[in-house]
Amino acid sequence: MTLKTITLPAKPIPIIAETDVLVVGSGPGGLAAAISCARAGVETMLIDRYGWRWLTRLKRNRLVNPDRCGNRALSEIDIGAQGRIVHLKGYGMIRVFKIVAPDGDIDYWATNDLAVNEWQRLKWADCEWSIEEYHRGLKQCCGVGRAQVRSSRAQRNHIGFAIRAFLRLEMHWFTTGVSWLID
Repeated sequence: MTLKTITLPAKPIPIIAETDVLVVGSGPGGLAAAISCARAGVETMLIDRYGWRWLTRLKRNRLVNPDRCGNRALSEIDIGAQGRIVHLKGYGMIRVFKIVAPDGDIDYWATNDLAVNEWQRLKWADCEWSIEEYHRGLKQCCGVGRAQVRSSRAQRNHIGFAIRAFLRLEMHWFTTGVSWLID
């Protein structure tokens, strides 16, 4: 059986990046593949079709490449008020922010959105706190982490029922004004 073919005219295609391994898709498999390749020392780039923006904290010893002269710890590089674009091994280019608390503690935040500014980062950080409250409620009030089972099906059931119980608590809060959250 012969396959039909289509011949397209040649045209120049710009190369925006070069890498040893390109992982397409940041689902569980793609993310695991990208992390495994990066840990093995292979230059890896991860892309996904959804264009999801993320914001996360990084530890001060996380290695980044700010100037294409080698990886250095975040605590060793100069990061201005509007952040700094650096290369994160195993991912690609990210913007990093350095936040100094009044008590002297330093946090490093990173995002894949290179155009984000400090105001947008603050707005996203407020959302992050809401997610932390959700996790706390799920753990403390619904026991999501206390499954005394080994099989994966039983674990999935436990997690699913814990989330369902938490949603019922939230619905109770919306209807009565009584919350599990103590301010």
